[in-house]
Amino acid sequence: MFNFIIYEDDINTTNLYKNIIHEFIGGKKDGYKIISFNRYDNNLVEQIHNLMGKKIYILDVQVPGKNGLDLARDIRASDDWLSQIIIISDFEKYRKEAFTSKMLTLDFIVKDNEVTNNLKNTINLAYKITNTHKAYTFQYNGDFYNIPYHDILYFEKDLNDNYSFIVTEKGKYKIKESITSIENKLKNDLRFFKTHRSCIINLHNVRLLELSTNTIYFIGSKEINLLCRNRKKELKERLTNCSILIK
Repeated sequence: MFNFIIYEDDINTTNLYKNIIHEFIGGKKDGYKIISFNRYDNNLVEQIHNLMGKKIYILDVQVPGKNGLDLARDIRASDDWLSQIIIISDFEKYRKEAFTSKMLTLDFIVKDNEVTNNLKNTINLAYKITNTHKAYTFQYNGDFYNIPYHDILYFEKDLNDNYSFIVTEKGKYKIKESITSIENKLKNDLRFFKTHRSCIINLHNVRLLELSTNTIYFIGSKEINLLCRNRKKELKERLTNCSILIK
């Protein structure tokens, strides 16, 4: 799932951006949502942080209260450094701030006669960049979702052999796939390791391995103890190479 997040207080401008997005991505196979906000509140960053899937932001500088540059800083402060941020403004004077404030903005677009074409081109670039990050794709309630690999902590088998869970810091998602099927999809990606017939972990998100209890601790205070005896040695070696703490 691609999430396009628009931060703009003018409804006509918001609708223009929505039409550009629909025109660009409507013919592609990716599922997408457009979420728009016209003001900042205390729950905004958490709300967008919890959106499942890849994110492309279109942020206007002139939103009253906290403007688009402020929101961009808060997005990066939430440790989201992979989503693409596009800044839009009526005034060229904000360009320097957009590119020199350690926000990793993709582009700064001025609202002039070329705003439509410029935004189309930048959305195309943002889409290409975002797609370079591998993601696990699945269908849920008729929509297609993409969970970036770097967000996945582990896959766990459901009681029903035909289903599994994808566990991230943000939540747990049920998918209609077996662990064996998932293993086959991930077999060429060295960051994933099968610790048990019911579990595949993302080595890059492990923070601690406790051998005495067979417990694997991940970022976000999540943990599992699905580690079979014949996988211990290899897991220990793999985590040692990743400089992960082992007790």
